Amino acid sequence: MIFKYALFELKLLLRNKKNWLLGSVLILFFPIFFTYHSESSPETIRDIKIQEGKELQNIVDSYPAFLREQHPKAEEIYQLIIQQTSLVNYQRYYLWLGEDEYWDEYIENGLKLNELRLKVHELGNLSIPEHVIVPKEEIAKEMAFYSYLKEHQLPIVSDPLTASTVIPKAFDILSGMMFYIFILLWGADIYLTEVKHRSLTIGFPLSYLTKVNIKVATNTVYFLIVLLISIGIGTLYISSKSSVGYFNYPTLIYLAGEMVAIPTFQYLLLAGILMTAITLFTFYLSIFLNILLKTSYGSVIVGLSVVAIPYLLYSTGITPLFIQPFLSIDFSNILNGNLAITLNNPMIDIWFALIWLFFFTLIIFMISYLKNKRKFHSYKATALINQEQVN
Repeated sequence: MIFKYALFELKLLLRNKKNWLLGSVLILFFPIFFTYHSESSPETIRDIKIQEGKELQNIVDSYPAFLREQHPKAEEIYQLIIQQTSLVNYQRYYLWLGEDEYWDEYIENGLKLNELRLKVHELGNLSIPEHVIVPKEEIAKEMAFYSYLKEHQLPIVSDPLTASTVIPKAFDILSGMMFYIFILLWGADIYLTEVKHRSLTIGFPLSYLTKVNIKVATNTVYFLIVLLISIGIGTLYISSKSSVGYFNYPTLIYLAGEMVAIPTFQYLLLAGILMTAITLFTFYLSIFLNILLKTSYGSVIVGLSVVAIPYLLYSTGITPLFIQPFLSIDFSNILNGNLAITLNNPMIDIWFALIWLFFFTLIIFMISYLKNKRKFHSYKATALINQEQVN
């Protein structure tokens, strides 16, 4: 009976024109993003190093001579900036040569450059313009990145348009409210068949819990298949225009209060786990709202408000602790540490998001179960009263 009900749900999904439309949009998302990204002339590593070299040279040229004479720290900072300038110029030279035999030197210079940046931080960044100071968080990211390249003997990938580079950037755009709204629209009427058309499902003698779990599982698997097809088509499209790239290339994530470099394929796997958790939470929320409101429009509006209000508070700089768990839907900023840094909360990482999403899902599940159980007992009591009156 469970298998028959799952097939019934699958048929409903396949006949749902709204989900076909949403699936088509998702499948086209990655090719469209690549087209936009390629036409916007993304910044290359060479561009970044040229800009860094100019900024450092400007500091050297404009650093006050009198300050260097009066303060020993200023002279030390000045010499450190000169060394940084030299290291960046060598990195530019190695990129210009573009030969594998120089990648080791490029990486060593990168590690040394960031060590010098930390020393300048320790000395107080005296008389250095604030807009050119590299934050410690960015230094930690670069150190983790170069260390990973050195440990795994990987080359520098200077092409910003490879599939392995573009797909994580596409995830950055998809993450957050966009992804949540997409899932909310997908599941807007997930349980309305049971609420409004009970005659269609009365032939399945299954419990409420079984039906709900089958609905969520079927919709989640179906959605994830569409997402995988979308990523696959996007990868093939990007590869045909540029190249696949290196999916073992390092991507940085924030974990347990520090930046950790992991392979790109592992990053995509972790992003997929978070997206699955967000999808499950949203579908269970949609089922609860379908039962409560009995309308898809109301379910979307109320479901949107649940997350939109904390996001509005966050965007205005109001960040009390109670809104932070609701920001867990922003899987990209959870993984890259931007949310933890912005909120100054080192606890915000993938485990933080997964625990809170599981907790919210469990609470919603229990409330909807208790509401349905109460409704069932109410129907049962009414039936008994009617029977007694007949007798």
